[in-house]
Amino acid sequence: MRRERRILLGGVIWLVGLAGAVAAARAHGPEVARPVDRIGRWLLSRPHTIEGQLQGPLAVGDPLLDGRRRVVGRVVRVRAPDGKDLAATWHAPLAVVTSATPFTVTVALDPEVPPPDASARLASYAVARNDGRWMLRTLLPEHKWRLLVDEVKGFLADHEREVQGFLRPLAEDAIGHGMLVLEQNLSAALEARRDSIQKLLDEHRVMVKNDLLPVLKRRLGPSAKVKAQPILREIGRELWDELPMWSLGWSAFVDRIPGTSRTRMDQWWHEFVENKAIPILKAHEDELIKALEDLVEEGARDPEVRAALGSATRRLANDPRFKQIVRGVIEDALVKPFDTRALLDRLMSDPAHQARFRRLEELFAPGLQRIGRRMTIDPDTGRIDPDLARVLRRVVFNKDARWVELVEPDAPTASAPRGP
Repeated sequence: MRRERRILLGGVIWLVGLAGAVAAARAHGPEVARPVDRIGRWLLSRPHTIEGQLQGPLAVGDPLLDGRRRVVGRVVRVRAPDGKDLAATWHAPLAVVTSATPFTVTVALDPEVPPPDASARLASYAVARNDGRWMLRTLLPEHKWRLLVDEVKGFLADHEREVQGFLRPLAEDAIGHGMLVLEQNLSAALEARRDSIQKLLDEHRVMVKNDLLPVLKRRLGPSAKVKAQPILREIGRELWDELPMWSLGWSAFVDRIPGTSRTRMDQWWHEFVENKAIPILKAHEDELIKALEDLVEEGARDPEVRAALGSATRRLANDPRFKQIVRGVIEDALVKPFDTRALLDRLMSDPAHQARFRRLEELFAPGLQRIGRRMTIDPDTGRIDPDLARVLRRVVFNKDARWVELVEPDAPTASAPRGP
């Protein structure tokens, strides 16, 4: 009797539920029809499958993405090159296949997704959890990168004076610090390589003498003679006028007499050079320098002289030993002793730099807010940006390490895929 009552009660409950479902379906027909239809297709339709040859890492259950980064299916089967079925269902997932050998992969599309073109192909991707390149390209796709660049360009164009006023003092302080470091350490760096430098210069001095001097003599010798001859003739005449022949002869005669000091001639010559010759040469110093400047300017204009000088300079610059010496001197005199942290601390603690930086912060704040909102919020939905969500899923939650993409015939393969 009790069992019959339970059966009757259950039948009544089912009848009431069915009647309520029918009533709800009649009352909300258009709203209920579509979900019911989708559920029916999901349960009764046979999923469309695609096969392709892909390399690892792969695993059953990895998502299939379309060109718009939507999940449209799953990997349901992976077969080895020998035909062995490594995983037949996604209910029995397989460990990740990491071999570089191509595997036959079967993916099943969701029933709601229309079958792709026959020429569509599959491509597999994997991203490491700490792949900074992938994170950057995912967070800054082309349209966001253009937005960021345009925002920065607009700010620089509108506040060029403030930006220059901030950067110029920083550059001057950094250059001054570098010159001070170089000045303090250059002598020691050169001294440590003195023998190598001297050996290299001696070798190149001989080559320059053999190659350059004949050109200088041929091209500038006649001109040097014309420019210097009048000046040297005038200097010689003045020296001759100041040369006391009687005193010179007497000093030389006395030095030859036995028992004398034999230094009278040397003393006379020293006094003549100091008191007569040097003042005469000094009086013509400007003329000599002017003649030399004219000669150098003439040589700089001469094509053959310029070619010889350029050849000698290039030969020295291309010498591997010269490059090694220069690299070592710069490294020891500037790179190694340059304390970047101390420079940054000094720049950041400068009140003038701090004031200019705060001013730039105030000016750039509106643009920074626009950039931040566009990078974090999807303007269409008002929710978290899908690109940011992908990075968070991969980096924070360790999701979406692998996926397969459905590449349409005309769609280019992503050089740095963003992931599901």
